[in-house]
Amino acid sequence: MDFETQDQLAPCITLTDNALAHLTQLKEQKVVSSNAEKNALLLRIGVKQGGCSGMSYFMDFETQDQLAPCITLTDNALAHLTQLKEQKVVSSNAEKNALLLRIGVKQGGCSGMSYFMDFETQD
Repeated sequence: MDFETQDQLAPCITLTDNALAHLTQLKEQKVVSSNAEKNALLLRIGVKQGGCSGMSYFMDFETQDQLAPCITLTDNALAHLTQLKEQKVVSSNAEKNALLLRIGVKQGGCSGMSYFMDFETQD
């Protein structure tokens, strides 16, 4: 199974100008050992256990070295995802090879938020 690289990702989050200005200000306030390290900071946004609904969002700036894999797949999980990808109905083998796995959170479910996972094309 081929996974997309960082430069192939379609934007999942859109920031307003005000949000970008606020994030820039927060990044400047982050204490690091050098300007080079500050310039290399990346924004991590995620979901973790906690909060009223059992899940809460978190956000922090981290360096590339601090980033742990977001998702770790066992051999069984990878085999299952490969099987699901093969079952996806598309118009050609080229389109099937271009499918990307998208995982996210959306409104819905008992707690107001639910997770989704599907294969889709980048278009």
